[in-house]
Amino acid sequence: MDINLYNEIVSKLKIAIDNGDVQAMVDLADMYFRGPDMNETNIVKAMPYYRMAADSGDAVSAGIVGSTLYYAGIDGIERDVQSAVKYTKIAIEGGVTPALTVLGEIYEEGRYIEQDYQKALHYYTLASEQKDPSGTYKKAALKYKLDYEFNDWFTDLLTAYLYGDEEASEMIDDYIESKGEDTYLIIQTELDKLRAKLGITEE
Repeated sequence: MDINLYNEIVSKLKIAIDNGDVQAMVDLADMYFRGPDMNETNIVKAMPYYRMAADSGDAVSAGIVGSTLYYAGIDGIERDVQSAVKYTKIAIEGGVTPALTVLGEIYEEGRYIEQDYQKALHYYTLASEQKDPSGTYKKAALKYKLDYEFNDWFTDLLTAYLYGDEEASEMIDDYIESKGEDTYLIIQTELDKLRAKLGITEE
């Protein structure tokens, strides 16, 4: 984008923000994040406006703020888990499905907050019910870590694979390698059953 046009749009968005326009807050945050060439990733510059939008009730911005504050460190933003939980919950209330997985991770990892596997599993399950690939995989992985019955966690793992989660695919490949090629046919049969149950068409 032409730099003059970029600056003109930024100026107009700031005027709209002064008048309380929440969408303008989001748009300016997006523009600062991408930069004039639309290929940058400057979350530090964008963050104040995402936070402003989140504080004004924008659920998607709240999800961005929550995950950024939790996974902070490499982008010059200080980690703030308590605020991450606050904004992630706002995002969840607004129907942002990935935020369920983020909150699950926060409780599972227990960094600067009390570790709670059951709360983590609760949020992963909610994410899985919304067909979130990462949440479904993390649900399976946590069940495995907690020594759930094989069929319980493995069904979740296969479901995550069908939803397109790459980590689930890698875990299944490792399992087949450890058990032998005969396992591949068994897994394919189980995947066919799950596809039919979930209404997923094989591409």
